[in-house]
Amino acid sequence: QLALAPGHAAAALVDLQRAVDRAPAEPDYRLALADALFAAQAYDRAKEQLDAAAQQMPNSVAVLFRRAVVNFTRANYASAADDLSAVLGLAAPPGGGVQNPARWQAWRGLMRLQSSLYGDASDDVRASLQAEPENPSALYLQGLVDYYQNDLPGALAAFDQVLQHNPAEYDCPFFNPLNGYEVNADRGYIFYLQQDFPPAIAAFTRSIEIYPAWAQAYAYRADAYADAGQPELAIADYRSALQLARTRDERDSYQQALDALLAQTPAP
Repeated sequence: QLALAPGHAAAALVDLQRAVDRAPAEPDYRLALADALFAAQAYDRAKEQLDAAAQQMPNSVAVLFRRAVVNFTRANYASAADDLSAVLGLAAPPGGGVQNPARWQAWRGLMRLQSSLYGDASDDVRASLQAEPENPSALYLQGLVDYYQNDLPGALAAFDQVLQHNPAEYDCPFFNPLNGYEVNADRGYIFYLQQDFPPAIAAFTRSIEIYPAWAQAYAYRADAYADAGQPELAIADYRSALQLARTRDERDSYQQALDALLAQTPAP
């Protein structure tokens, strides 16, 4: 596991740092320290340890994978893609190559998607799906790639395929659809863009049912209600989003939308 339990990570840091200081040539100690630093959200320090471990073990999947996750968390998607490319480029050991190479390729597609390299991302995801057509993580990425390439019907079809799978099958360490709430929200947003409001509202409602603490789903549904001519329901959803907002930017955005709608809505 990349992260230790938060309650243990801080206590482990001192001992792990001592172990690295006493045996700097031992990469396993650096990996353990990097895991603890990651759990403590000290991402820059975790990367420093992984960089050192990579110098000692340049062909280690464990090191490259951990560094890809850290780089992803630091929003350094190009470096994360480079680490995953290094994994995919490792020589095949006796008895087979890297385990599940199609999934590594899908993960690299996510990094390229985050870097707005949509063509490269599409190539990675499509190659991954050729090898594993029913991998829901790759299907979800296919939907995202199609969306960013303005293929809304393709994106919707991919998201619908994802929802046919049990969430336990999602294996991507870089995101978690969490029982489908993100996928349903994505479906709803595509319906909304197509001004098909009833299925958009239904999809946002399903997202809220799965994850009722997510403010953005209420805001999405509020937008759909407002454009569908149901301002009272939209106002209620904006107020729910305001109550659940976690950042000032979110609160400001939801409040602005609510104020604009209230100004347009006659008093009962």
